[in-house]
Amino acid sequence: MFNNILKGFSLFLISFVLFSCSSSDDTDETCCDVYPSETRKFISKIYFESTANDLDEYIYDYDSNSNLISINKNESLVTFVYTGNKITRAEVTNLVTGELINYVNYFYNPEGLLDYYEGDYQFSRVVKYTYENQRVVKYHSYLSLTDLENNNYVRYVDAFYNDNTNNIVEFKAYNSNGELERRSTRSFGAENKRYFGEAAELINMPYSNQILESFNYYSNNNLKGWRTYPNSTELILYRESSFVNDDEGYCLIWKLDYYNTTSGEVELTYTKTYEYIEL
Repeated sequence: MFNNILKGFSLFLISFVLFSCSSSDDTDETCCDVYPSETRKFISKIYFESTANDLDEYIYDYDSNSNLISINKNESLVTFVYTGNKITRAEVTNLVTGELINYVNYFYNPEGLLDYYEGDYQFSRVVKYTYENQRVVKYHSYLSLTDLENNNYVRYVDAFYNDNTNNIVEFKAYNSNGELERRSTRSFGAENKRYFGEAAELINMPYSNQILESFNYYSNNNLKGWRTYPNSTELILYRESSFVNDDEGYCLIWKLDYYNTTSGEVELTYTKTYEYIEL
């Protein structure tokens, strides 16, 4: 199951917000502020490989306004629908059969922040966000839009920040009865590196989940992650990253190790090599 989760995570490698409600990795989302720059670099390709013998290439395409419009991955194509400069729908299509595999619809509040999304990824899900000072501090997961209307959530997660860096450093996940199910924390390096490309800045989506990984902000200095497991309060290291960056702070190589939380040994490694274009 662990490998299936990770394969799902990488399937749409769209460098996506948010927080999903299905797997043990669902609460592991990171956000970061837009890094000011004189030039803008956008991801053009990602070469992905893992010790599970996965090998993929992702090709990113942009319109004349520098909006990300599609990502081509082998026989799958992810396309984005915009209203103004905001993505309102994302679709994953099988290029061989033309079949719609997955979709996500995004809805925004009057302030222009992502209010909630609903989509079909393995099963129907809805996630709604609560903000303080334009930062997500809580999100609720639902199984349908009807459950959202009735506030019948299956889980909610609180996010805690380091106010000096604005990084999320801790998540606490609760079930529908308000009981703490899981806690996760992470550490960051001292350097404030750019996140992977700047396409997400233009679509105003500061958060996303594994459905569209392209907007899942693993900031370049997000080094280690720990989590607790059911009926335990012990934090166990399960993830560790290392980065090679260019002179401007953009990530060139991201290596991610996942640890077996029983033996402490590395059980899976992902490596992503990034190429950029300037738009």
